Amino acid sequence: MRSRKPAHTAASIVVAALTFFVVAACASPGNPAGSGSETSTSTTSTSDASATDASTNDASTSDASTSDASTGNDGSLSGHGAIADAAEVPEPPLGIASVSAGGQLALLDLVTGEDTAVDELGAVSAVDSNGRYLFATPASGDGVLIADSGAWTVPHGDHFHYYSAAPRVVGTVKGDGPAVVSSATSRTAIWFGDSGTGIVLDGDDLGAGNITEVGRVSTTPHDGVLVPFGDVLLGSVADGEGDASAVQVYNVDGSERSGAPAACANLSGTITTNV
Repeated sequence: MRSRKPAHTAASIVVAALTFFVVAACASPGNPAGSGSETSTSTTSTSDASATDASTNDASTSDASTSDASTGNDGSLSGHGAIADAAEVPEPPLGIASVSAGGQLALLDLVTGEDTAVDELGAVSAVDSNGRYLFATPASGDGVLIADSGAWTVPHGDHFHYYSAAPRVVGTVKGDGPAVVSSATSRTAIWFGDSGTGIVLDGDDLGAGNITEVGRVSTTPHDGVLVPFGDVLLGSVADGEGDASAVQVYNVDGSERSGAPAACANLSGTITTNV
């Protein structure tokens, strides 16, 4: 089973503007997953990238694009990724967000050295991050609590836009057991292996402080992943022994696309690599 991260682990939110390609970590014959001469690496300190091997941001070029819609009164995304109450800044805001074992959410400004207590989340057993958001599993093991660090980068053609806003707790997504989170600009997927349930959230709404479910995958419980990839989802498939051994393509709403699953021996999370 997937090992849990210690609850005191700090989730880095150092902002950088990069584009990423998601790769499922499968094992080739005679080569365990994650070993060998892989050239791709897991990113751990960017606002648009994963802080773990199980999630990724900007998973495709199409996901990295932004719309030019105007800002609504509800704080929805505006031109080039802006939202209400956020300031566009000339350089990436640098900081580290952390959650203590007791559930204290804090933000350290790496420029000024100021350490700010943000909120009390309650006792947590694990923390995941995609660089902007922190996903904390309560000690009870039920669901995942989402907090927004308030720092992000939006690629826009040949340049980038940087934003800073007050950090905040967005809300909780209900689920059973530890959560594995994978993100792209337009969507975030949360996989609860204990129940075999994957929940897909709208990325724009999440940025505006709202949790909106746009898709759901239900399958055999197993230690796996569900990853947004362009206009589809890539989800792990369990074999007869309950181990993730293949990848299935799903529509964003969670319905299966035609075609048989692709074999992926000893599937274990995802990694990200620059393109």
